[in-house]
Amino acid sequence: SDGETKIILFWTKYHGSATYDFGLGSRPFESAGCEWSNCKTTTDRLLLNESHAIVFHSEGLNVSDLPHVRFEHQRWVFYSFTSPTNMAPIPRELKVNDDPTHSGWNEIRMTNVLLCA
Repeated sequence: SDGETKIILFWTKYHGSATYDFGLGSRPFESAGCEWSNCKTTTDRLLLNESHAIVFHSEGLNVSDLPHVRFEHQRWVFYSFTSPTNMAPIPRELKVNDDPTHSGWNEIRMTNVLLCA
């Protein structure tokens, strides 16, 4: 439903920050003036099955630490402020048909902290 709480799970850290320098819960969205009031962030991996978006930072990505299951309702987000030309290559396990420009597991690439839309 439209009023359902949308949970955004930060799976990896962002330059050492578990909260991506954004914060946890719904308050950061309120403080940022987000027009949506049904979003909240968490680092609680026990909420994996309830989470709507799973955010991975490029520098904290470890293939062996990825969730073992991906639920149909989820979007996986690859987050980086780094230009793709300056990033480490995407691990082979995450590529589709050995295409270096496309990763098969993420659907959204995020370059701004606009999590609630």
